[in-house]
Order: sequence, then structure tokens, then C-alpha cells
Amino acid sequence: MTRLEKKAGSISIPDSKGQTWFLTAFVDSEINRDPTRRAAHELPDSSIVPDLYLACNCQVKCFINGKEYVVEKKGFMDPIKIEDVLLRKGINRITLVCQAEEEDIRINAWFNRKYGDPVPGITYRLTLD
Repeated sequence: MTRLEKKAGSISIPDSKGQTWFLTAFVDSEINRDPTRRAAHELPDSSIVPDLYLACNCQVKCFINGKEYVVEKKGFMDPIKIEDVLLRKGINRITLVCQAEEEDIRINAWFNRKYGDPVPGITYRLTLD
């Protein structure tokens, strides 16, 4: 049985070399972070739309609420920035399709606001297949 390892915010999947793994995270947002879904008479505020950062050592396809975001492979120490990720109020699904090559999968993902600080009012839950 493969055991997930969590170190310094990243996730490592032992014995995953040469395999494809599907990681699904459920992100629960306390507020609507999608300006296209704002209520009537609510002013647009682009500062509430977060950016997603991915640090990974493998090829990754990223889907957020069914929308595919382009991810270019970089080194683990050089995170990929996906700008303007639209999160609805409530549960949002993020699926990462990770294809390991010569190393076991190692990945870290986090949201930041436009000001560079962590996004308040969100929680994460992760599943693996």
C-alpha cells in the first residue's frame, strides 16, 4: 500500500515513479471569489480572485471546477503561477493529474491573494487515486 508523506507543506507519493496519479482537492470558500457570479448591485472586486501556485517535479494537468488550466513543468523550487482562479462560494473541485517520470511525485499547491498573502476563509481537503 502506498503511503502519502507530507513534509514542509508538500506532498510526496512514494513508489509513484512512472505512474499517473489523480489528486483531487476540495476547496471550501467562505465567500464568492468569482466576479462573474456576483450578486445584483455588488461592485466587482478583482482583488478577491486568487492565484494558484503549484510546485511540482512532474507533468501536471490542472482542472478547477471543470475548467482546464495550462501548466508548464518547472523545477520543484520554481512554482508555477495560475492567475485568476475563479472560486465559487462553497465547495470547489481542483483535480491535478500528475504523471511521474524518473522521480516519485512531489507537489505543493496554495492560493495567494493579489497582494501576495494567503487567501483567508478557505479550507482544503485532499483525496488520491
